[in-house]
Amino acid sequence: MADYPGILSFNPTTVYVGDTVSVFAPRHGAFRFTNGQTYLTFHWWPGQTTVLPGAIRFVDDYHVQFDSPSLLRPGTYPVTARSLADTATSAQSFTVVPGARSAPATAGPFTTNITVVVPRHLWRFLPIGQLPNVTFVPGPRSLLTPIKRLLAHVLNALGVQIIPAPIVWLAPGAPGGGGGGGGDPGLGMAGNRVKFLQDGKEFFAEVYSELQRVKNAKSDRYVHLLFWAASRRTSLTDPTGGGPRIILESQLKDIADAGHPVKVILWDPGGLAAGYEPWAEDTRNANEDFQNHLDGYGAGNIRVRLERYGGPAESQHQKIAIFSADGLARAIVAGANLHNWYWDVPGHPGTYPSGYHNTIHDTAVRVEGPATDPIEREWNRRWRKVEQTIPPEGPTPTKPSGSSTVLAAITDSEGGTRKDIHAQLLRAIRTARAYVYIENYAVIDSAMVNALADQLKKVPGLKVIINIPFPTAGDVYSYLHYLTYVELAFASCTSVTVFTGGRLQTVVRAANPIWRVNQANDVGDVSTMDDNKWLADSAIEWGTPGGGIGTQVAAFADIARFSGGVELYSPVRATGGAAFDPIYVHSKLALIDDKIAIVGSANFNYRSLHYDAEMSLVITDPSEASEWRSRIFAEWGITSPATWQSQAAANRATLDGGTAAAGTRYTVSLKLSDFDRSPPAGSAPGSSPFGAFYGGRGAMAMVDRTWY
Repeated sequence: MADYPGILSFNPTTVYVGDTVSVFAPRHGAFRFTNGQTYLTFHWWPGQTTVLPGAIRFVDDYHVQFDSPSLLRPGTYPVTARSLADTATSAQSFTVVPGARSAPATAGPFTTNITVVVPRHLWRFLPIGQLPNVTFVPGPRSLLTPIKRLLAHVLNALGVQIIPAPIVWLAPGAPGGGGGGGGDPGLGMAGNRVKFLQDGKEFFAEVYSELQRVKNAKSDRYVHLLFWAASRRTSLTDPTGGGPRIILESQLKDIADAGHPVKVILWDPGGLAAGYEPWAEDTRNANEDFQNHLDGYGAGNIRVRLERYGGPAESQHQKIAIFSADGLARAIVAGANLHNWYWDVPGHPGTYPSGYHNTIHDTAVRVEGPATDPIEREWNRRWRKVEQTIPPEGPTPTKPSGSSTVLAAITDSEGGTRKDIHAQLLRAIRTARAYVYIENYAVIDSAMVNALADQLKKVPGLKVIINIPFPTAGDVYSYLHYLTYVELAFASCTSVTVFTGGRLQTVVRAANPIWRVNQANDVGDVSTMDDNKWLADSAIEWGTPGGGIGTQVAAFADIARFSGGVELYSPVRATGGAAFDPIYVHSKLALIDDKIAIVGSANFNYRSLHYDAEMSLVITDPSEASEWRSRIFAEWGITSPATWQSQAAANRATLDGGTAAAGTRYTVSLKLSDFDRSPPAGSAPGSSPFGAFYGGRGAMAMVDRTWY
């Protein structure tokens, strides 16, 4: 059956050949367009993007392009949407006009109104308030509903939680450019004001400012927090400065003493996860301490709940803060937690007791406007899970306040699977024409790397910039980033030199029409259907079709060097001569073409994009994206995407030559020799007895850890 028995409703409209239209539909469903004797049917399968040759084809998961005048005949087309259960929904029509549109429509060819039919037993989990272009209606009553309710009561009595699946909060907006290939994702809520927060200093300062705003407000006052980890002793002002330190605990108590509600959700790792992973144990201790000292304070105005999420190896990794004061709600979506470990400044002097080597780089965003609604609804959904009630305060009504279009995307694997962040990331990459910039400590999701490699082949001159922590020998990410490096470099290089038959062989790309990567599957891993394919058997292949020799292959580990092509980069702080300390990149930021920014809690690895609880914001606003890129590049001492590679290469030469000035920050290019070329010990399939707790996700889930 469909995830939700939602239906499409198109207003009567005009469609031209070449138009791209927005689609909102059951993820497992089908549509039929009829016109006289013309029957055009396409099915909506996850991950399938081209399912109907000819007149109608998918551009991506949310857009369909109308092509081929010979197949798409003029006339009026009724539209019918069906679920896999073949339950017909309401049908309307659109009109096809011959010829091409003279110019791309700025608002897209459709104005899409959506009606979502919600099963009665999920009706109480609906979002509060109205959403643009969305109508929710209750579905028919089911004879099984009383039985389900009785079962739910029994399971709850036994301590088993019944978790509602996340609801689709957002309606599609205008699709991208009329050609379908170069527009932006075109989804989200318009009219928002966003503020980029760079490193811990700006993040904690903004949290403090918002807490002060709530404390001094006259009405609509509350604070809602949701974090992977929080310490009540977190300093909101510079912990290394000479002035008085302002501590999170005292600020929350001041708000509670003023009579305002403060509600906090923190991750509960549970005994198995905490016993397996030291980070999780530290997090559990900090979160329990937070709860023990603050829950119930101020006549119950502060309430702290610990949330268990998924299986023992999965985490609630979202980082959300919502502040309401005097009728204005603002939300912060972050990569950092409320903990002193995340304190640092853009200069990264190495003087803060944080991160690794006393440095950490992070990013967050504050949003004001309609997009705070879906952020708060996600918080409400999680509060209902731990408390079984909706808080009486909020949500605060919102109104347009800026120029940014914002989509709140999530990952969730409880009560149904949502991979919105993954879909939005892939969609944004496929729009790139000038550059893609990604910074994170784990840029390894195979579908994402595949999309980057494909875009490099499609768009000559595309700059792909991956900024990661300097590889550490024996660390699993040193090996996984080697795989990322090889695939992107091979997709964009002019030649590659490999070890074969005991000698070096240089292979020129221009002489080999066959030029591809053969990825190995994770043996025994049921998640390979979701592109989890990172193992050491991956190889590059080249050759000439019909040449009589066939193709040749070389394992990733046998690659000696590339000529040209994408490189990976790392920021470091020189300590004298050729020595340096890595700057730890914890930020989860992607920038595309000075148009789109993606920032939030989701790392760019398998677990964050497929099953951990995450939230990231997809922001479409050229002025903001350009400003963010300028600020981030300035932090790393780089002028522009066009100069990144040459500047980083020069910095690497300075560092390797032993002439780097101590205390100076450098962004350096990475060499193949910087990475591990084989998986670290214990990461082979079946090598860990704890693997059974990963729900069948296999070795990849074991090595691809995201605990903070």
